Amino acid sequence: MLEHITDLLIRKGYGLLDEDTEGILYRESKDCIWAVTLSFASNEDDTNAYIAIQRKIEFNLSTKFGKKVQCLHIVLAENGMFQGSEQYLIHKLLNVWLIAKDTGRLYVFDKQPVDFDNLRDEMESVLCHCIEHYKKEVAFRFTPVNTLIVIVNALVFVIITIIYGDFFATHDSDNMLAMGAMSYATIMDGAWYQIITSCFLHFGFIHLMNNMILLAYTGCELERKIGSLAYFICYMCSGIVGNLASLWYYHGQGEQVVSAGASGAIYGVIGALFVLLVVRQIKTPELSPTRLLVMIGITIYYGLTSAGVDNAAHIGGLIAGLIGGLLLSKISHYGKLE
Repeated sequence: MLEHITDLLIRKGYGLLDEDTEGILYRESKDCIWAVTLSFASNEDDTNAYIAIQRKIEFNLSTKFGKKVQCLHIVLAENGMFQGSEQYLIHKLLNVWLIAKDTGRLYVFDKQPVDFDNLRDEMESVLCHCIEHYKKEVAFRFTPVNTLIVIVNALVFVIITIIYGDFFATHDSDNMLAMGAMSYATIMDGAWYQIITSCFLHFGFIHLMNNMILLAYTGCELERKIGSLAYFICYMCSGIVGNLASLWYYHGQGEQVVSAGASGAIYGVIGALFVLLVVRQIKTPELSPTRLLVMIGITIYYGLTSAGVDNAAHIGGLIAGLIGGLLLSKISHYGKLE
């Protein structure tokens, strides 16, 4: 939002006070100098810091232009509750406007300037546009590749049910092996394709539904952020790495298991999404790094305390996703630098 306000100020004739300082802008008028500072609210009382900055601005501009300086501090807060540092500012300073990120509204409290350089109406219009754009960005919507993956998983379940004429056919390990599920013995016999095909098979309707509900949300969110091709590569690589981890672990334990499910790939999606949210510092009421971390913790704990859950595939896929997220964040970073 502060970027849009900066654009507005520049269109109104404001310029940067210092090329190395983005958050302080000024404009010379006939009678005075208008100066605006743009900043984010913190959890501490920064009143003295604002006073010091204001005095420096007033001294520099009045010395340079020989005119009176009018200064306004515009502070962006996470929400409209305005606790802590925001309360200190509006009580101790007489030139502060607050903006709530969650509502996209400008708040002008008592004793604060009702208007400043005729900016208020245009600023409220810009904020209104910002919040509408923000709502569209955070609103859930289906994406092509992830939606296709969900559909394929569901169709595979339906096809197996039709072939065997039994709704519970996918509970049978022999049926699942015949359709492409994975085991160490069959992999060693040359059925390497099972590392991929097993990602689209599920042991029963509940297994399918639990995975697809989680995938539908997290997968679409990740695809929106990194693009369809990168998402498909991340999804498949996570699934493959998860399956390889499963083969390595259970063979090492001397257990002969039949594995299937999209869980490894889904954990990879969650891991990559977690990294991107942390790197880009994205946080919404519905999606945040903390929520994803709690989700990961709960599901891994559930897997460790329940029978028949392929924890090795979960952890392997998660690690692959975390690494993929780091790589994608680096690629994105260098792309922005260019």
